[in-house]
Amino acid sequence: MKYYFKNKFFFAAVSAMVLWACESSSASKPEAEEADVEIIRFDASEVQTDSFVDYRDDHKYYTVTIGEQTWMAENLSYKFSDSTASSYCYNDNDAACRKYGRLYSWSSSMVRGVCPSGWRFPDNEDWKTLIKAVGDVDFAGRYLKSKSDWDNDGAGLDDYGFAVLPAGYRNIKDLYTGGGSVAAFWSATAYDSTNVLYWSFNEGNEHAVRNYDGKKMAASVRCIKGLKITSDNSSSSSNAKSSSSAQSSSSFMPEDVSKSLLKYDPALVEYDSVKDPRDGRVYKTVTIDGETWLAENLKYRTSQISESICYPNADTCEYFGRYYSWSAAKNACPEGWFLPSAQDWRGLLDKLSATSPWGILETVCSTDTMFVGANHGKNVYGLNIGFSPFYESSNASSTNGFNLGKKKARYWVGGGVVGYGMAEFDFVADKLIVWSSNSNSGFYPVRCIKR
Repeated sequence: MKYYFKNKFFFAAVSAMVLWACESSSASKPEAEEADVEIIRFDASEVQTDSFVDYRDDHKYYTVTIGEQTWMAENLSYKFSDSTASSYCYNDNDAACRKYGRLYSWSSSMVRGVCPSGWRFPDNEDWKTLIKAVGDVDFAGRYLKSKSDWDNDGAGLDDYGFAVLPAGYRNIKDLYTGGGSVAAFWSATAYDSTNVLYWSFNEGNEHAVRNYDGKKMAASVRCIKGLKITSDNSSSSSNAKSSSSAQSSSSFMPEDVSKSLLKYDPALVEYDSVKDPRDGRVYKTVTIDGETWLAENLKYRTSQISESICYPNADTCEYFGRYYSWSAAKNACPEGWFLPSAQDWRGLLDKLSATSPWGILETVCSTDTMFVGANHGKNVYGLNIGFSPFYESSNASSTNGFNLGKKKARYWVGGGVVGYGMAEFDFVADKLIVWSSNSNSGFYPVRCIKR
């Protein structure tokens, strides 16, 4: 198996449905720039193609093998309907079914019965494996989307022959939408009793985005070949909520996160503290796999008062930390500590993100300040990443220039980012977005790392 590296890192906005959705402003715009992020993906020249016939309706499907996975290279077209779920053609047009496959509402019986013999309905882990193999969530759309049919020059390179077409979907109000601009694929993994995780691609960016919606929504289906192989210690993929039966020796391990789903053992995390000699302030620290991070946002007050501020007054600095201009942020960390690069953040998340559906939320985010719906962060490793309103003077929905949306967290990043860099987390798609800016007028929190 061969892998190769690409050194381009493209900064782009994702859908507003994600937890920390990117919002463009005059001070923060995504740009295509060189950065210090190394992208690893499966060598497209090693992809294997084939075909088979579904003898239920004699439909011939092309297939593609990427790494250890063999997928249908086109959307499922089998006409499925029972008392729990149905399938549809976009705009009720048979021609759409012939080109884009059918759109399926979700039910357990549909998941069990819709794929041909020898094939199965992919769960969230299957999708994550595929997305990781082709460049991860930031780039998967570029390499998986088809070369045609996408609106507004939104086509991809289709390097792997996976041919994601913009089939659109049928929303929970029974309206067809997104044809030409959106591809949405169900997973077999339920988020809760009424919602299911799905993966989508959009004409406006190169990302793969994970989200959830009601089972009545009708989306595309790709089947994957073979049986699902799980160990005795792995959690069932039928529900995104991890079992409470698996307990960890770490006091930081919530009862409803199975240790078997974590990439890094929480019991190996070292907790300590450090004093900033400049002001005597003591910070909690966490050491994970030899790297030590502040477990709190930096609170040091710079000599230039205008370069570090509190939201919205001094009393809140203890909770949120201070907000720094770029000129202050790049030198704000104590001696021996540094402003993390985009690669530092990405490496940390790659080590920690759980294999369970809500990886970043469960393992990195704090329990009280980062959530979507009723699903809260579980702060497994004590990093305390959470809601921190960030300064956007141009944002009309802000208070004194601070954006109050409790679904975002941004930090300054250094080391190789062209212009002024911000890191923004997206737990829905398990990804870190890095932005460049044409202005340093914004103010953002700082976390420091010890090398």
